[in-house]
Amino acid sequence: PMETVAITDILLKPGTMLQHNWQKLQDYYEKDAYHYFKPEFNNRLHDITFMYMPQKNDKAAALNFHLTAREKRDVVESFNNSHNQGMLKQFLQLIK
Repeated sequence: PMETVAITDILLKPGTMLQHNWQKLQDYYEKDAYHYFKPEFNNRLHDITFMYMPQKNDKAAALNFHLTAREKRDVVESFNNSHNQGMLKQFLQLIK
């Protein structure tokens, strides 16, 4: 017997898969471009990555443009974590 496929599976599944893999795709292309251009800049191109790390994993901010006041505070406070402060120091050393 032939399996029936809902129209929503045809339309939504590819979009959902792309959404779930979008960050991986961006990371891949970003790293690929970085390694391609770095020699062209005589290795003066540096990768400095600031990351949002929620204070509590169950209270992470949504990845969209509609953040609550608490989520906005959490994103701002994330700048003070040790990783981001290390990246800031590295950035400040490079611009001196």
